[in-house]
Amino acid sequence: MTDWGKLHGGGVDIWQTPTSLYLKLHEEFVFTLDPCCLRHTAKCQKFYTPRENGLAQSWAGERAFVNPPYSKAGDWVQKCWQETQAPDTLAALLLHANTDTKWFHSLVLEDPTGERTHNASEIRFVKGRVAFIIDGHRGEAPPKPSIIIVFSAGHVGPPIVTSWEFEREQGIPLIPRAPKQIQGSMFNE
Repeated sequence: MTDWGKLHGGGVDIWQTPTSLYLKLHEEFVFTLDPCCLRHTAKCQKFYTPRENGLAQSWAGERAFVNPPYSKAGDWVQKCWQETQAPDTLAALLLHANTDTKWFHSLVLEDPTGERTHNASEIRFVKGRVAFIIDGHRGEAPPKPSIIIVFSAGHVGPPIVTSWEFEREQGIPLIPRAPKQIQGSMFNE
C-alpha cells in the first residue's frame, strides 16, 4: 500500500500493489507477512494495518512483503534492516528508486553498524513503471521508477544488483489521466 497523497502534499489516497508483481515475488520468496496494508489490500494471511502499526511489531521468523507509505520509506527500510537481524527473517520492499537518499546509502548499500556484515542482499531495478491499483482500477504510473530491495538474515557482503521485470496487469481498466494545467506567464501567452 502506498500513500501518494502524503508524499506529494495532497489528500490521502491508497495505492495497492499490482497482483502480478506481488505473485511473481511471492513465488520466489513465499511471503508470510504484509506489515503495512489495509485489511482489503492485504497480500498475506498475517498482516498489520496502520492501527496495529507494523513498525512497532516483531517480524522475527517472517518473510515480509513491504509496500510502505513512500513518505515514510526511511523508517520502513530501517525496520526491514533491524528485523532481518533475527534468524530466518526476510523482507522485500517495493519503493521508488530514490538512490540519492540517506536511507539508500546508509541502510541499503552499507551496514549501519559500520561493520559491513549486513546490508541489503539484493537490489532489483524494476523495468518500466509500476501502475498501482486504486479502488480496483489501474492508476497512472508514478513519477519515478521502482526498486525492489531485499534484506535477508545472515547476508554478508555487498548486495546483488539486477534488473527485474514482471508481467503487467491485464483486464484492469486504467483510470484516465486528468489534463494537466500548466501555470505561469510563459505558458499562458
